[in-house]
Amino acid sequence: MKRRKFLVAVLSLSLAAAVGCSSGTPTSATTNGFHVQSTATNAHSHSVTILDADLANPPAAGVTYTSSATEGHSHTLSLTQAELVTIQGGGSVTENSSQSFSHFHTWTIIKP
Repeated sequence: MKRRKFLVAVLSLSLAAAVGCSSGTPTSATTNGFHVQSTATNAHSHSVTILDADLANPPAAGVTYTSSATEGHSHTLSLTQAELVTIQGGGSVTENSSQSFSHFHTWTIIKP
């Protein structure tokens, strides 16, 4: 019986960690891109919209997106031209946002 309780505890912690650290899942498509949700930090998360035009023609200077506002603040998320090319090519990119209210969020971006 002790082994079963141990396995249940380990699996529960693993599931909690996976859920707590998930990000990058497109929350919905838009007519000009897709939304991506950040990791949860301080019991909240944000989303950004990755624009199709930025992926089709990545600017040399990269792009900076402003996240949704949650709990009275937002963050910025900057992606380089190389990162945009990676996303367009089907790869994933993980980036941290700017710091706001003494914290940041992480996005893992994968084009749907």
